[in-house]
Amino acid sequence: MSPRKSQLSSAALRVRRPWKRWVLFVLLGLFAFSGFRAVQKLRAAPTWWEQNRSFLETAPPADLERLAKAVQVRAPREWTRPVGQGDGQRTLGFGFDEINAWLALKLTPLLRNQGVRLPSLAGAMITERDGQLVAAVSQDNGKALRVYSLFFEVTRAIDATGAQTSEPAFRLDAIRLGNQGLPLALIAQFADPSSIKDPTLRELFTQLAAGEAVGPLILPVDAHRKARIQGFRVTEAGVELDVAVSYNDDNRTKN
Repeated sequence: MSPRKSQLSSAALRVRRPWKRWVLFVLLGLFAFSGFRAVQKLRAAPTWWEQNRSFLETAPPADLERLAKAVQVRAPREWTRPVGQGDGQRTLGFGFDEINAWLALKLTPLLRNQGVRLPSLAGAMITERDGQLVAAVSQDNGKALRVYSLFFEVTRAIDATGAQTSEPAFRLDAIRLGNQGLPLALIAQFADPSSIKDPTLRELFTQLAAGEAVGPLILPVDAHRKARIQGFRVTEAGVELDVAVSYNDDNRTKN
């Protein structure tokens, strides 16, 4: 190649190379922006969490105590109320303000009583979004507050024959950290199922963590009776459940 042609080739390469550098800069910029946005989404506090935080901070302490006490008194009273011969149907309804006031004041002692230790737990709440039940918990790792939101789908329970029933079943549908979706398996980070004392609660937690639909729900009322959840409704204001209470044996022992 003649010197003249060599000089022309080198000049042509110098002309071509700048656009490659610009492409690289653009790609790096896009990558950095995507990473920044992902971090922002992880650290973001969902609107429902901010609304509940504002409610807890602005409500007078006496009002929060009254709301929490309403749940603490009404729930066991209605749950164990002797309808008929001690069994029968009953409907329980609770507003989200009541539930969230109770969670703010009573959740930590309840978990401690169950042997569940969550030292980084900073708060919890329940709400509704687009017809779904949402439970949110916050984790304080000493550096930042992270808000995890658990979305539950209410489906129909399946009986022993494999047929769908009218009773509700509950399945963990999605988990978000801030506004970013996460794998469902991460629910195991919230608590170790083996540390939960109550066998019924331990089994429920294990099934939810496995992504299974839980239902029909059959929960203990006392030493002689059990409750079966037959209906569950989520509204913008709270939740309602229909409960059927029956005796544990066919003889309806009431000793």
